[in-house]
Amino acid sequence: MAVSDRTDNPRHNTDPIAIVGMECVFPGARNLESFWRNIVQGVDAIREAPPSRFDPAEYGLGKIRGGFLDGLAEFDPVPFGIMPNAVDEGDPEQFLVLGVIHGALRNAENARANKPSGKATGERTEVVVGRGGYLGNSVEHMYLRTEVVAQVAAILDRMLPDASPARRAEIRERLTAALPPVTAEVVAGSIPNLACGRASNRLDLMGAGFTVDAACASSLIAVDSVVRSLREGRCDVGVAAGAHLIQKPYFWTAFKTLGALSPSGKIAPFSNDADGLVVGEGVGAVVLKRLTDAERDGDRVYAIIRGVGVSSDGRGAAVLSPRVEGEVLAIARAYEEAGVEPASISMIEGHGTATSVGDAAEIAALDQAFGPNSFADIALGSVKSMIGHAMPAAGMAGLIKTALALYHHILPPTLNVEEPHPALADTRFYVNTTARPWIVPQGTPRRAGVNAFGFGGINAHVVLEQPSAPPAEQLTPQGSELFLASAPRREELITRVRQWASALSSLSENELRDVAYSESKRFRATDEFRFAVIAESLADLTEKLARSARRLETDRHDTWVETDGVYFSREPRPGKLAFLFPGIGFPGMAGGYTNRLAELCLHFPEVQATVDAADRFTLEDGTAYPLHHQFFPPPRLASAEFAQIERELAWSQRAPAGMLMANIATLELMKRVKVTPDAVAGFSLGEWAALVAGGVLDESAIDHFADSKEILRFSDERGLWAG
Repeated sequence: MAVSDRTDNPRHNTDPIAIVGMECVFPGARNLESFWRNIVQGVDAIREAPPSRFDPAEYGLGKIRGGFLDGLAEFDPVPFGIMPNAVDEGDPEQFLVLGVIHGALRNAENARANKPSGKATGERTEVVVGRGGYLGNSVEHMYLRTEVVAQVAAILDRMLPDASPARRAEIRERLTAALPPVTAEVVAGSIPNLACGRASNRLDLMGAGFTVDAACASSLIAVDSVVRSLREGRCDVGVAAGAHLIQKPYFWTAFKTLGALSPSGKIAPFSNDADGLVVGEGVGAVVLKRLTDAERDGDRVYAIIRGVGVSSDGRGAAVLSPRVEGEVLAIARAYEEAGVEPASISMIEGHGTATSVGDAAEIAALDQAFGPNSFADIALGSVKSMIGHAMPAAGMAGLIKTALALYHHILPPTLNVEEPHPALADTRFYVNTTARPWIVPQGTPRRAGVNAFGFGGINAHVVLEQPSAPPAEQLTPQGSELFLASAPRREELITRVRQWASALSSLSENELRDVAYSESKRFRATDEFRFAVIAESLADLTEKLARSARRLETDRHDTWVETDGVYFSREPRPGKLAFLFPGIGFPGMAGGYTNRLAELCLHFPEVQATVDAADRFTLEDGTAYPLHHQFFPPPRLASAEFAQIERELAWSQRAPAGMLMANIATLELMKRVKVTPDAVAGFSLGEWAALVAGGVLDESAIDHFADSKEILRFSDERGLWAG
């Protein structure tokens, strides 16, 4: 699919737009950080409907599974000048939208280097909220007190024809008294636009403020509206949000009637055994600015919006059925506006309803829009596999996930896909089922697309690009944490470990990293007794601390190690440190090249930057062949295909570049953690890395990654090539 150059397209301003702030609350995640942690760790937040919602059996629904907020839906009204009783009586969605938009603006402000006037910013700040016109608590209260009371009274009139007018009036009064009262807050909660108006009012935002209802595409249509306003100069800051909190019984009944609800209660986008969707809920918001303004103000940029494409399906088969041509049109318009080729995309956050009709249409549209390729090179997935289908908020959840993926250079996983949809077999897409490093050749920007398609035939696609500046902080959650403790005497260390264990009962999993950090600040390497634990969870840490305290009391050895990550040493053992860099043919290195360094790439930018540099690899005939296609292959490959890749890598032209890549990346990591060797040595090709580590070669030697012939020539001249 060809696109016109941006400079030749006079239809509208297409300046890039920066995402400078974000906040959200989605199932299993009370804020942005926990949402990203859950995504990277593949947390499934789908569960059975809590009893506080409703009894599914009363509505003939059986067991209901979905993505629920419940206790995560917290809102403190006092800082916003709102009385607590207003929250109790009003629409919870309006208050959560206010809280999340406020959080997104603070997220942007806290990372800004230059602080512009808040008043001027507020006067030029626009807010657009994507939400549905679904039956909410306030509307339900008003409807019950009017229409339902009248209907029930009319039925009773017919059932009790001999009742006196006084008796009938008494029945009506008793019916009305049994229902919640209609107050000013209930009325306010029934007005859809107050989901946005309340945020503008409490935060003093004086740009345009309104809601849009485009079904499941509402969030991205809100983004499109804010992008247009920024490009046209109607605002300087824009907030786009998506919200869906109301999960009344009729919602499940509607989707069950349509045959779209998953009988298994598991949502598996783009999977061969997908059997339908589960409903989710949540609120998310992004703060947008013109990229030039964001750079001027020193804003943190999560991602750059290059283009947004919107379309409708026109005369499709039915108003509730997706049309491939309509989806293709939205995608084509997005890349025309972005001025980039679809071939530059390496990740798609799909709409991914996990329905047979929806997934088949989306895969067909992607195939047409992006065209064929010789290998699957675009990761496809959907956050719905973790939180359910959040309806109007679904696109915002996908946008936030993708912006964070670009910011941290990680391809996020999609759950529940044992076997991909058969329609993907001959496309350039693969379902990414595990968190993987997002590798691109150095100097090439990472780009991604986000889909959202709604009932009624509304389609939206957003083209995102990574920011030019590296992340200001490392937020990517690690699979485990290191906990350190020390003391001058054994008894003090035992007491410290026991106190530590007892304090864990009041903590949550989200605080595990904070505990590790604070304890490491108290650690003294010069103390006589030193203790370390590697733990993956709160329960893991608790068990290891209890076991270690018992062993510290009974085991009087100066040093002991347990294989599951517990270490104790009594005396510092000074000595010199040597680095030995392996080479081709090093024992144990003939195979096992695939996914090497993958875990380190996820957590350390220095390692991934080295891999990016190596990705410019070319074969001896000059053919470009990015290393990551073999060193980090798509997860859907069968075991036989992986074995073939291993054999090819072991002694191919790519092996020297791969080994050098691993050695240099490891060296960069050691620099990051300030571990300096006293001596360096290398085996075979590892001598090259040793020369870099020893300062004989400068780090520009990494440029040789780009040409296998140069690696082989250099190695032959120095006798480093053991093959």
